[in-house]
This record gives sequence, structure tokens and C-alpha cells, in this order.
Amino acid sequence: RNSMPHIKKAVDVGVANSPDSLISGDPISPRALSKELQQVRKGATKQHLLQVSNPKMLRKELSRHRESSTLAERRRLFKDLLLRWHPDKNAGDEVRAAEMFQTLQEVKEWFINDE
Repeated sequence: RNSMPHIKKAVDVGVANSPDSLISGDPISPRALSKELQQVRKGATKQHLLQVSNPKMLRKELSRHRESSTLAERRRLFKDLLLRWHPDKNAGDEVRAAEMFQTLQEVKEWFINDE
């Protein structure tokens, strides 16, 4: 016999696995949960992209991100990357910043357009 029926019930009705959801028993639709997970994944991807410091790796990650993001998300991310790698914002690491900024300029049209 299940010693924690509230947990089984929560899983059966598609409730998120957060402690609050398990206690309240509020159901979350699979679609809403999926959308929430996608947002978490995109946030993690954005943070990862902002940490990439190799031009070749940046191109690879941008390619992956382009396939899974909307145009608006890509434009927002691109702006954040330009600000992150602008040579004036990277005193002491101008050479790498210039390489990354140059890479961003080279992929700009491809990344921020739907063509």
C-alpha cells in the first residue's frame, strides 16, 4: 500500500513536483509544465552562451540556439552578447573581446533574421 497517497495522486493528475504543488494538490497541465521547462532550459542556455569565450564554440552554440528560439528571443540574446563582448566593456581582455565581438558581427544577419 502507498504510504504517501498525496504524492501518487499528484503524479497521477500531472502536478508539478515542487513541494508547494504536492501540498496544495493544484494540478498543472502537461502543456504548462512543458512550457515552464522550456523557459528554464532557455534561461540556462542563455547563461551558458554568455559564458562562452571561444569564437568557434560561440558559433556552435549560436547555431544550436537559433534552431530552438523565436526571432524575438534571438534578437534579445544577440543584444546581450554584444554588450557582454563589447571591447570597451572588457578592459584587460580586449583581444578576446575583439575576437568574440568580430564573430558576433560576422553571424549577425544569419542569427537575427528568419531567412
